[in-house]
Amino acid sequence: MTSSISRLGTYSCYNYNNPNSYFLSILVIFVKKIPMKVLLEIPDNKAAFFMELLKSFSFVKAKPISPEKAQLLLELKEAVENLNLVKEGKFKARPAKELLHEL
Repeated sequence: MTSSISRLGTYSCYNYNNPNSYFLSILVIFVKKIPMKVLLEIPDNKAAFFMELLKSFSFVKAKPISPEKAQLLLELKEAVENLNLVKEGKFKARPAKELLHEL
């Protein structure tokens, strides 16, 4: 499960019992947990059973997505993987102008 910082703030405290005290700055980080999302491929004849099973867990939110959206997510995942390969130097990218000239 991943997490991200949702808010970063500095709070100051003052000791009213000691008028000569300095401000104390405390850095507070609030962490917001991002729930894990999973894309599953389930045969049509088992989908209804599996959805009912998932709905029986109070901590799981399940909803089907269209085949087009699933395909888009898979293609986006592949694009990110290719971009990471380019960044690692394992794959060579082509300039966008070269790609546009091909079209």
